[in-house]
Amino acid sequence: MNKQELIAAVAEQTGESTTAVTAILDGITGVIRDTVADGGKVAIRDFGAFERSYRAARPGRNPQTGESIQIDESWGAKFTAYDGFKSAVHGRARAQGSPSSAAA
Repeated sequence: MNKQELIAAVAEQTGESTTAVTAILDGITGVIRDTVADGGKVAIRDFGAFERSYRAARPGRNPQTGESIQIDESWGAKFTAYDGFKSAVHGRARAQGSPSSAAA
């Protein structure tokens, strides 16, 4: 599902206009982005938490040449799913069958 499909689904579920849903979604994602970028954490009950994570410098290997390289330290974003979200995904997945039977 892409952003436009998400907006359409939320608009249908809530009865709000797509314009209103777009403005709200843009506001929510902007607040999450800015908060995490500033080092804060955004936690949404029964869904999950967004936070910044640190990756230390480390040795690596160029996959094309096999040459050893040094990977610089960096910051990334991390999402941790909470139990309510995990349970919903697990319940739906269980109802649909095992992953191995879906691949067959």
